[in-house]
Amino acid sequence: MGAYLITLAMGSQFVMYLAKMRENSKSGSPPIGVERFVFVLQDTVTLIAVLDISHKLEVQVLTRVLFALFFSVRTA
Repeated sequence: MGAYLITLAMGSQFVMYLAKMRENSKSGSPPIGVERFVFVLQDTVTLIAVLDISHKLEVQVLTRVLFALFFSVRTA
């Protein structure tokens, strides 16, 4: 798989990166005021928001998570 990663140096207003996460790992919450787009390339991930509200994302699902939500990403 190939991807063009986007940076501010290219004139964009956002940064794109790939996060390879191992099984049963969990990300931290984004900084205040930062929103994320999540695209699942393999397996499934679970978005976990405040009050343990969670949403499972399958392969090839793209979602936007607004910066008002504090959440983490957990792999299956």
